[in-house]
Amino acid sequence: LFLSLFGLLYSEAHAAFLAHTILAGAVTREARAHRPMPVLVGLALAGVALARLDNVFYVAAFCVWYSWRHTDRRAVLMMAGVCAVPVAVYLGSNAVYFGGLVPISGALKSTFPVPHPSGLAPSPGGMVLMWSGYSIPFGWLPLAVGTLVTIVTWGQLRGTSTLLYPLLAGTLGHALYTSLFTAGFTFWYWYYLLPVVLLGWSLACLTARMMRPPFDLFLQWSAVSILTVVLLMTRREAPTEARLTGLKTLRVVRELGIADATILVS
Repeated sequence: LFLSLFGLLYSEAHAAFLAHTILAGAVTREARAHRPMPVLVGLALAGVALARLDNVFYVAAFCVWYSWRHTDRRAVLMMAGVCAVPVAVYLGSNAVYFGGLVPISGALKSTFPVPHPSGLAPSPGGMVLMWSGYSIPFGWLPLAVGTLVTIVTWGQLRGTSTLLYPLLAGTLGHALYTSLFTAGFTFWYWYYLLPVVLLGWSLACLTARMMRPPFDLFLQWSAVSILTVVLLMTRREAPTEARLTGLKTLRVVRELGIADATILVS
């Protein structure tokens, strides 16, 4: 629902959600095999890190969680090393080609290490209320739900359900950094995929005892079926400029005869 209904620019949030899904699948596969799979998990974690750089707080918390789950320290170090290689290549290429480790967009918004807290404010679109530059419905609320579920279920979660803990810690880090060390333009929905994943995982942990396998499977395939029908209905509509505003840009580019050129946009 979050990915479908809100204004998420291009495919960034969708790719990030896919990366989270692959990582959850990797740790689930480990649990079922009853042995560590550090290369698989490390690559999946690198995907999460590269999908959105502000996932770094979750990546760090995940490494602590993985170390807690596995007594085999070689497997833990291998997982962290495998994760670090593609991330290091990415950061190194940024430094070589652009003169900085992180993208200019994030660097411009950051006030670190100088705090930049603020109060309540509506987003420019008017749909989201912000507190200290962090969305209340998509950021602070999921964080509150995750904290409450962690308290209620403390000591009861087992296996991959305990992924709730690094998700909560990572979201807390994300919230504190965004609210204290960024200045503006954090109302966009794609900033809040990690809190939304935390919200979904928290609700799953809370309702796990009520979900028997047949009913759970029925709900999953129902969701897939509804999504398939909606996609087919959407694809049947003509891709007009009124519906897909990006087509206006393509038309203007073609009318101006722009080809094989770099365009600076703001």
